[in-house]
Amino acid sequence: MPSPSSDKSTRLGPHSDAVSGARLLLQSKNRRQRREFLVEGPQGVAAALEAGWVKSLYAVDEFDELVRFAQRERVRVYHVTDAGLAAISETVTPQGVVAVCAMPDNSLEAIFGGTVVVCAGISDPGNLGTIVRTAAAAGASAVITTSGSADFFNGKCIRSTVGTFTKIPVVGPFSDAEVISHLNSVNLPILATTGNTEHVLGDESVRAINAGDHAWAIGSEAHGLSPEWLSAARIKVRIPMANGVESLNAATAAAICLFTR
Repeated sequence: MPSPSSDKSTRLGPHSDAVSGARLLLQSKNRRQRREFLVEGPQGVAAALEAGWVKSLYAVDEFDELVRFAQRERVRVYHVTDAGLAAISETVTPQGVVAVCAMPDNSLEAIFGGTVVVCAGISDPGNLGTIVRTAAAAGASAVITTSGSADFFNGKCIRSTVGTFTKIPVVGPFSDAEVISHLNSVNLPILATTGNTEHVLGDESVRAINAGDHAWAIGSEAHGLSPEWLSAARIKVRIPMANGVESLNAATAAAICLFTR
């Protein structure tokens, strides 16, 4: 059944009920309560449509192809004015299309093998999204976030995944203790990134764990990993760097670890 706004002559503005309802999803508490989130931009929206996550689509004129895709998938489509689109966009220059998507039903209990990436206190949504993108590219099996990490369904985080947010399960946030307990229960050895250890990435002992199922724990740039994570690690690992350089961006460190075998 076509939506009331499927006719382009009827465009919804920022104060319409449909736009106002979607706008609520800019707040984390509403996302969690409704189990929905926003995806902005054609690349992310296309990925969400392909994954079957989109519940409704808001678009301006030039995205007819995505609109037709959505209509084929029986997704409700709203044609909006520029002001209507701006009301549900976080970017300074809106990208022309926004989708309301259902959150996937991923669980911690379903994570039991492969390469798992734990984002332990990664508070910057851009870094978290980049780590998710990198983990997907590296063939990791899942990403887990802990308390203190950014909300994965934050708009900046989703945009930073560049459309890969549907390609890998992301769960959390959980407490450090919950994640460590689960990894131990499924026998996933933990590799913890830190600058204070004798074990260098690429060492034989690190490669031996890397060859099987395992988890990488990546800490925040400001504080690194907590003592709880360092204590739980099978091996603490440092990335060799030039003299005078103390740390790397968390997303860069994750990429180096995930692609070093």
